[in-house]
Amino acid sequence: MAEKTQVSQAVQNHGSAGTEGKAQLSSNKDRRKKRNRPNKAKQSSDPAPERVYTTDIERENGSFERYYQAQHLFDDPEEFAAFISALKTDLPTTFRVTGNRTTANDVNDIIRNVHVPNLMGIKHEGNLVNPLTPLPWYPGGLAWQIDVHKTVIRKVPEFQKMQRFLVYETEVGNISRQEAVSMLPPLVLDVEPHHRVIDMCAAPGSKTSQILEAMHTSPSGASISNPTGVVVANDSDYKRAGLLVHQSSRLPSPTLVVTNLDASNYPSLHLGNQGQVLEFDRILCDVPCSGDGTLRKNPIIWREWSVSSGNGLHKLQLRILQRAMRMLAANGRIVYSTCSLNPVENEAVIAAALKASNGAYQLVDISDRLPDLVRRPGLSNWQVCTDKGSLTMDSSFQSFISRLNEKQRAESKVVETMFPCAEVGQFHLERCWRIYPHLQNTGGFFVAVLERSETYAPPVPRKKALKRSAVERSDTPDRETERTLKRQRVDIGEEILLDTEMEGVEKQAEETRLSTPTHEEDPKAKVSTYKEDPYTYVDPGHPTVDTFLQGIHIQTVGATDGAMRFPKENLFVRNSDPTVLRSVYLSNDLVKEILTHNEPFRLRLISAGVKLAIRQDGGAKAAAQNRTQGSEKPQEVAVQKYRVVHDAVAIVLPFMSPDDIIHGDLAMLKVLIERAYPLSNEFPSPYRETLEKCG
Repeated sequence: MAEKTQVSQAVQNHGSAGTEGKAQLSSNKDRRKKRNRPNKAKQSSDPAPERVYTTDIERENGSFERYYQAQHLFDDPEEFAAFISALKTDLPTTFRVTGNRTTANDVNDIIRNVHVPNLMGIKHEGNLVNPLTPLPWYPGGLAWQIDVHKTVIRKVPEFQKMQRFLVYETEVGNISRQEAVSMLPPLVLDVEPHHRVIDMCAAPGSKTSQILEAMHTSPSGASISNPTGVVVANDSDYKRAGLLVHQSSRLPSPTLVVTNLDASNYPSLHLGNQGQVLEFDRILCDVPCSGDGTLRKNPIIWREWSVSSGNGLHKLQLRILQRAMRMLAANGRIVYSTCSLNPVENEAVIAAALKASNGAYQLVDISDRLPDLVRRPGLSNWQVCTDKGSLTMDSSFQSFISRLNEKQRAESKVVETMFPCAEVGQFHLERCWRIYPHLQNTGGFFVAVLERSETYAPPVPRKKALKRSAVERSDTPDRETERTLKRQRVDIGEEILLDTEMEGVEKQAEETRLSTPTHEEDPKAKVSTYKEDPYTYVDPGHPTVDTFLQGIHIQTVGATDGAMRFPKENLFVRNSDPTVLRSVYLSNDLVKEILTHNEPFRLRLISAGVKLAIRQDGGAKAAAQNRTQGSEKPQEVAVQKYRVVHDAVAIVLPFMSPDDIIHGDLAMLKVLIERAYPLSNEFPSPYRETLEKCG
C-alpha cells in the first residue's frame, strides 16, 4: 500500500521542477559535480551513521489533527487523543503463512515451537517486547504479529534468527510479509476456484497473492493446482506492474493474467468470436489514496499531509469504482478499500456510486465476519475542507458554492459528490468498516463490500463486432474506419453517470483512449512503450508437442487419476513461431480465451499463465548443429533437453509416472543443501543410479 500513498505529492513535486533559468541550472550542475568529487580529508574508516527511523521525522501535523477533529470520528475526546497517540508510534511487524500450501501447518508449527520461545523476554530500548502472537481475527491462526518495527528485526541481534527465517520463507513463497489491515479485503471478497476475479489496482501484489491462494483452495480446504477461474491483476504503472509479476511469481498460477492499464477506463475483455464480454464475479478496488492510514509505517506523511491529497483523488477513486460496477457479473461482489481514513476518499465515494446506480447496487452487511476484529462503522455525516489555507470546513455543497462567484465556481476543484447527499441515510454506510490504529495496534484502513441488488436487471448489452479473421485483418482499413469499429465496441449504454459534468469527463476519457495514436502516428506516444513478446499457443497435434511432453515425462492422462487429462492445448510460447519451444508456458482454458480473443497491445499484457519448462543449453546446441546439417525436423526435438521449473511441479506431478518420481531421504537432502550443483555420483545409492539413468 505504501507505493500508492504519494500520488498527489509526486505530481506536485514533478510540476514544481525545472522552473529556474539556464544560469541557475548550470550553477546547480557545477555544484553537483563539485560535491561528487572525492574529498580525502572527509573520508573515514568508520561507516556513515544510519538514518534513525524513530527520531528522524517529527510526527506532528496541526492541520491533520484539526481536520479529523472536525470529522467527529469518536464521541469521546479521550479516544481521539488515543487515536492520535497511536498514529505517532511505529507499526508492528506482521506476516502471514501461505494458506493453500501443504506446508502451511508445518511452517506454523516452526513459528510456534521454535521462534516464539526464542523471542520471549527480549528487551528493546529498555522495554520488554511483547511475544510473537497470532492475529486473533485471521482464519486458521496463520497470521502473526510482533510489536516492533521491521527495521528493529533487521538490526537487533536477538531477532536475527527470526529475520533469516522470514527472508528465506518469503523467497520460497511460504510466508508473505504484509501489513495486518492489508489482509482484510481478500478475506471478505470470498473468492472461489471457479470465480472470474480482477484486482484493478494490484501492485505491489500482496492482496493479489491472497486472491491466488483462495483461487487454489477448494471449499474443503484442499489445494487445487489448476482452477477453472481467472485472476486479472492490473496496475496503471508499468514498473509497479513488473513488481506485481515478481510478487506473484512466489505463488505461480495458470490462472493469472497481469495487465498495465488505467483502472478507471479498463477495456472490456472479449471471449470467443461472438463478441461475448467477460463479466467478473469478484472485483477488488484497492484504489490509490492519500494513505494517511499508513502514518505509522510511512512517517514522512506527517510532514507532507494536506487535505488536497484526498480531495484531489476523489474523482479518480469514484471513476475506478464505477468502472468496476459496470464490469460486475450478476450476483457478483466488489470490495472497495483504501489505506486512508478520509471520508472524502471513503464514504463519499461509496455514497456517490450508490446514488448514481439508482438502486442497482447495495452495501453488504458483513458484521458477522471476522468477529475478533475490532472495527467501527462507516460515517453518515462528514465535513469537506474547501480551503486548505484556512482549513474551512463545509457540510453541504450548497453552503460552499453559495459563497463563490461565477469565476471561482468554474475554477473550483471541489465537486458535489464529496459531500453527504440527501439520500445518504438510505445507503447504510454503517455497514462499511473503519479500522483505527488504537483499536488493535494496526494501521488505519477502510473496507466496503458492494453487491448487485437481487431485483436489478442489467441492460441488454450492445452487440460487439465479431473478431476479424487473419485474412480480414490483412485488408487494413483506413484509420478513421478503424476508430469507428473501436467505438462500436464501447458499451456507452451501460455507463453509470453521476451528472452532466461527470458524463462529459467520462466521454472525454473514453474518446482519449480510443483515439490514442498508434506507433505510426506518434512514435513517442506512451502506448509505444509496450514491447512484450507475443503469446503464441502451440498446436496440440504437432509432433513437437508430444516429443516435448515425453521429454519431461508427462503423460497425457493422469497417472493417479485416469479421468484427468493434461491440457496440452493450453501450452504456449513467448515467440511468434509455435514450433520453437524454448520456454514453454501453461494456462487454463479461460486464460487462453482471454489471450486469443484480445490483442495483447490493447490490454498491455505483462504476464500470463505459469512457466512449465525451460530448454537446456545443451539441447539447444545439439538442435543448432542439426540445423547446420540440414532443415530441422520435428523428430529432432528429441535431442533437446528440458527441465520442469520449480513453479510447475505441483501441476505436472499428477501426470508423471510413479517410476519418474524420486522420493528422497535425509541423506539426499543433505547433499542438496551442501552442494549448489551436485553431481550424480555425489548422491548415495540408489539415487546415484537413478539419476545416472536420467542422463
